Amino acid sequence: MPGFAALAIGFGTLLTLVSRIGPAGWTWQTGLSLAGVTTLAFVYYALHERGSRDPILPLDLLLDRSIGPSLIGSGLLGIGFLSLDTFVPLYVLGFEGMTRRMQRYDRPEWHPWVLIAGVGALLILCGIAFQIAQLWVSVRGRAERRDPTGDPWDGRSLEWATASPPPAFNFAVLPTVTSEEPYWDIKQQARAAQQLVTSEPQYAAIEMPRNSPTGFVTAFLAVLTGFALIWQIWWLVVLGLLGAYVTFVVFAWRDVHETELPAEEVARIDRTNRAARAAALRAEAAG
Repeated sequence: MPGFAALAIGFGTLLTLVSRIGPAGWTWQTGLSLAGVTTLAFVYYALHERGSRDPILPLDLLLDRSIGPSLIGSGLLGIGFLSLDTFVPLYVLGFEGMTRRMQRYDRPEWHPWVLIAGVGALLILCGIAFQIAQLWVSVRGRAERRDPTGDPWDGRSLEWATASPPPAFNFAVLPTVTSEEPYWDIKQQARAAQQLVTSEPQYAAIEMPRNSPTGFVTAFLAVLTGFALIWQIWWLVVLGLLGAYVTFVVFAWRDVHETELPAEEVARIDRTNRAARAAALRAEAAG
């Protein structure tokens, strides 16, 4: 949820900054496209690099990697390097006098810039098409790429020692850290012994902070306030700021701040994770 909150606040701020600017290439639509690219990057990171580990997207899904090179290539060319070919020509045209939503023009010196921008737009379209295709192929073949251990990339840090998606408490007991790559050391010892080397801990109840929609509601109100500032809807600005203030006051006056997760539930979740790791270790040794 903090990721969505930060994205929404940044989105509202970005729209406020880039709107009402004159040149053809730099309008609120540009801010909208940048926010869309940011969202796609977040989804791609959450599903491809982290798999289903991200608590914001707790999906049992790993992206198919066969389409990745095409996606990255077209995405980097269209959005990264050749974003110069897409937007910079429009900035130049704007400074030369081209207005927005122009249907035709009679200045031949503008034509090369329009063509360059069109090529960049086609590359971005290819990147979007590859993104949709990768999601479609990944959803259809998610059973073949399902990883029950939560460690699909043979990670080294402790975050990969948790289940996938990770439980709210992360670790049933605090792990002992003796090196820079503690989980890698544990896995190497387990592979040498061909069994788990960490004994089952003594489980106890864990106090957890209660979930709160404060971040999401505040982010939504920030976007609403940014939109109202863009179009100078002052009553909506006041409403958005007042709503954010009331949300914070309600959050601050909560009587119950924590909840307790029973030891039995902690044990069930951790034992399931340990069983999956032990099964993967046996399969690795047999294969």
